Amino acid sequence: PVVVSNVGGLPELVVEGESGFVVPPADPDALAERLRWIHAHREASIAMGVRARQRILNDFNIETTIDQMLTLFRKLAKQT
Repeated sequence: PVVVSNVGGLPELVVEGESGFVVPPADPDALAERLRWIHAHREASIAMGVRARQRILNDFNIETTIDQMLTLFRKLAKQT
């Protein structure tokens, strides 16, 4: 699984509790808590990591990204 800080676009990559965890920025206690959870729940963590990888492969691959950008460009072009 992934543990990201709640900054920039990082939280958009993670489904909280499903593919990883989002922690507040500059909060080492929250980070440590999530890392301890991952260490203590090995099987659940492996499953979470598998879901995280699948989400990235499905939703953030180059084809999907290009399709989303083309859709956005076409929408913007119609507004001008």
